[in-house]
Amino acid sequence: MTKKHVSFAATKTVAEFHIAHNPTTVPHVGPSVGLVGPPICISSVPILDHDEVVATHGKKRRALYMEPVRRVVMLRRQGYSMEDIGRICIQADYVKQCRKETALAYLVEKRLLVESKSTDLHVKPNTPGVLV
Repeated sequence: MTKKHVSFAATKTVAEFHIAHNPTTVPHVGPSVGLVGPPICISSVPILDHDEVVATHGKKRRALYMEPVRRVVMLRRQGYSMEDIGRICIQADYVKQCRKETALAYLVEKRLLVESKSTDLHVKPNTPGVLV
């Protein structure tokens, strides 16, 4: 009888990108900044085990978070004016508001659908459309 086992790759592929204004990212506060363009570098590196990562970084690695002030400074260095950055923030706020409205409309529609289904369950047998 053969013994089954699972093995994982010992390397991971890392893609590096430029960071700049990206309208598809919508932060809670400040201008939208994210990865842009094609990768500038792709490399394969060995995977460290969990203990090595904790020892090297002191904690588990997290997604990169950039504070709003740092995002503004970065955009200024890339040549954006304060008016441009203000417009970027207004666009991000508009997108957030639209997403909230869409989510609310979806929840209302779903609730109405559930309520209509529960109402349909109270129909008398053999009398379509007549409610009890």
